[in-house]
Amino acid sequence: MDWLMNNPLADMYGPLFLFVYAGAIAATAIACRVATRRLDWTAKMPPPPVPSNPDPHEVAYLRGGENEVTRSVIFALVQRGLLRTTETGLVERVWEKKETGHLSPIERRAYDYFLVPYKTSDIYKSGALASQLKPFCDVYEQRLRRERLLTTDDVRQTARLVVLAGASVVLGLGAYKLIVAVAEGRYNVIFLLGFGLVGVFVIAAACRLPRVSRRGRAYLERLQLAFQRLKWQAQAAPALAAPNKGEAATLH
Repeated sequence: MDWLMNNPLADMYGPLFLFVYAGAIAATAIACRVATRRLDWTAKMPPPPVPSNPDPHEVAYLRGGENEVTRSVIFALVQRGLLRTTETGLVERVWEKKETGHLSPIERRAYDYFLVPYKTSDIYKSGALASQLKPFCDVYEQRLRRERLLTTDDVRQTARLVVLAGASVVLGLGAYKLIVAVAEGRYNVIFLLGFGLVGVFVIAAACRLPRVSRRGRAYLERLQLAFQRLKWQAQAAPALAAPNKGEAATLH
């Protein structure tokens, strides 16, 4: 067992070992990141077809979660003239008589919430509007998960195992050098401990999975492309349908 305490790694001078340790942490982080990215097999699936009339609030949930849905619903109500924002940063109802029968359930819930004005910052607090819209967001969550547009729990569980494996390599190497140093009477190991702790955080950050799967991101890109094209066509249609006098003369 003498080779455990006498080998090139164990005998390595402190600063040089820290340099090697940093390289080992970086290499492990890269390997873990590659491994976690490969867990998302939805990249091989074609994105769902773009619906002719997608639910904008569901798309908002896919893009940014509950807070994004809250912004989407408030924006829809402002566009319909049912809510307005004041110069003091309040969101309030427009109390003139307005037709609200066409509102969807989630928009109705949000409209009913604004019986009194609220500061924009207060809308997203715990128990406020964002929390009240959560039941609707849960429905979106289930549907998007079925379509594999969100990162699944099993993928996240496997990613946690990758984090555990990477952290074990980093901490194991650091612990080995720590034991050797203490055995030889060297106790100036503060940098070694710091490198080990930072290494664990680096591994965890490298393995962090995005909320939206690769299939989900491809779907969002397809949505954006499709509706940008529709917007351009809508803007171009009046010009194409109504040529000026010079163009009309040329046509005739």
